[in-house]
Amino acid sequence: MVKNEEYDDKQDREAIVRMVSRSAGKILDVGTGDCCCMAQLLAKKGFRVTAIDRSRKNLKAARKEARREKVNSLIDFCRADAIRLPFPDKSFNVIMAFNTMHHIRKRAEAIKEMRRVCANRGKVIIADLTPRGRRVSGHKKDNKFLDSLETILNSYFPRVERIKNKYTATFVARPGGTR
Repeated sequence: MVKNEEYDDKQDREAIVRMVSRSAGKILDVGTGDCCCMAQLLAKKGFRVTAIDRSRKNLKAARKEARREKVNSLIDFCRADAIRLPFPDKSFNVIMAFNTMHHIRKRAEAIKEMRRVCANRGKVIIADLTPRGRRVSGHKKDNKFLDSLETILNSYFPRVERIKNKYTATFVARPGGTR
């Protein structure tokens, strides 16, 4: 056990950003939260991002943070629920959810929606806390969460890859077409 370990997921986030190719096209950040950390990282690399959250309070704080970081011109904020995405079918090349899924009760519905808005040759990248990440960040222990998330992803996508990072497990799901 690591004593007095401080939770810092920066390396995990940067590893995920490296998974996004320069020709990514349209990117959706599901559950951007109050810091919009993934949207900001992508915007700082020159990507244009649509960032959604269902909380008005989170979106207000995220907009303020994006202005402070001078990336607000590359991020479109939208109030939306992950289980009812207000976008046309196949409208995004990359959909990501970083440390979001453990906040969503109806995970299967959210993943189904992500699949719906994912382009045929796109990918869905979902990262969430490992048992170590949960412990260090003060979240409730749940050793079955990641396995259940992977089971849901496998029911909607023919190809799912699981990558373990320091505090998160990252799932890369592809509807088909490219590896």
